[in-house]
Amino acid sequence: MYLCQKTFNMRIVFSIIHNGLHHLLHNNQYAAIISNCDFWIVVEGASLSNNSTKWCKEFPLEFHSNGKSIDGTTCFFENLCLSSNKIIYIPSNGFWHSKDHQVNRAIEEVKKITNKCFLWEIDIDEQWTSDQMDKAEEELVASKAKSACFRAECFIGKNLRAIGDWGEAFTSGYTRLWNWEGEYFLCHEPPVLEGELGKDPVMLSPVFKHYNYYFDKDVMFKDKWYGGHDQIYERWKLINSLDKRFFPMHISNLITGPWGNSNSSIIYVETNGKKKLIQIGANRGYDHVFEITKHNKHECILVEPNKYLIDNLKDCYKNCDHITIENCAISTFDGNIDMYFNDMEDGDSSHSSLSLSHVLDHNNKKENIIKSNVPCMKLESLIQKHGWTNDEIEWLFIDAEGHDCDIILSTDFSKFNIKNVFFETVHSDGSFKQGEKLQKTIDWLMSFGYLINAKKTTDESNLALSKI
Repeated sequence: MYLCQKTFNMRIVFSIIHNGLHHLLHNNQYAAIISNCDFWIVVEGASLSNNSTKWCKEFPLEFHSNGKSIDGTTCFFENLCLSSNKIIYIPSNGFWHSKDHQVNRAIEEVKKITNKCFLWEIDIDEQWTSDQMDKAEEELVASKAKSACFRAECFIGKNLRAIGDWGEAFTSGYTRLWNWEGEYFLCHEPPVLEGELGKDPVMLSPVFKHYNYYFDKDVMFKDKWYGGHDQIYERWKLINSLDKRFFPMHISNLITGPWGNSNSSIIYVETNGKKKLIQIGANRGYDHVFEITKHNKHECILVEPNKYLIDNLKDCYKNCDHITIENCAISTFDGNIDMYFNDMEDGDSSHSSLSLSHVLDHNNKKENIIKSNVPCMKLESLIQKHGWTNDEIEWLFIDAEGHDCDIILSTDFSKFNIKNVFFETVHSDGSFKQGEKLQKTIDWLMSFGYLINAKKTTDESNLALSKI
């Protein structure tokens, strides 16, 4: 039994998830859910194609391990539970019989907490703001309805949206909110509580973001498991490669079967037009990257692990738009890592490194060096978190004080559209040493179609490679 007050105003979210780590990291989805609810019940694992999902095919072998996620989702939640008491995590023990069973397993946990609340279903590819959730609950109370549905901004790719009956769900909406008072679900697709069969949910005004066909890996999975989705992955890739002059187009160019005959279209949506740039090791700013970005022609993610430099960095970029600062390290894994830095250094540079000897080799006094355990993530996780997986990234700058090659060698560049990679080479094989590791890193980038760009290489301490 969970210790909690029983109040109608309580907000409980439930989600079922399988191989959803990229969605959890996308726009910090997991943090947004945690901050916007009293409890988050997560039911992990794959289900058999029964009941509500009997229209699906046999679950593909390459997407599970005895029904469990294989992308790091389980480990992510196991660690997250250690830092948040809001999460109730239910891992799979083999395949679930159906998604109907999964959602009712979540209801069992809700019943341990309270006998009435605002109950939300948030699928892991759906994103809501706090204001939207507040407004939805207010509208539900005012309507005196039991359940509510919503339209969605449906993402089919970087610049593509689905409008109409499919994707946007303009007519029917997605049922996602209930004035819950102890009921189980009769079914999951669509979600209907006991006593609500045959009753239409009220359509409320908030519109959430639905990234159901945004990521390459999701469409590939749906191609393999969803019924009526054969070859959708190839069609999706083709549609996303087309110029904007080909849009709008009818949804049948993507979806077959009954939904392909629905009153739905795919439209092209312009973005802000700014080129994208990532800098790992932003330091205090006022460097070559600042000279590129100060004219507000780029959307930037600036990464700096040294917390003592963040205020300086913010001050440097205070007049720039579309700047996101991440106070973390980039490494070969997601989690936490020990770093060494000297916040007492004079001049423009403060050396932060994973290696104590590296900081000492830069003439820093040992008594002034601070060891700090900082959050870290893979480059891939950083890109996914900010929703840049499908975007063209003009520049990736890396100055990680000897960790540059490790970051590059742990990244599958085939997943991203990064045009130019600029990294520090002078410490590739140890402090002020270049050797086999540097050559291995160059070979790795070349295997993805990069070539050394002499025009963009500024000096012997750095190297620029550009995609062919």
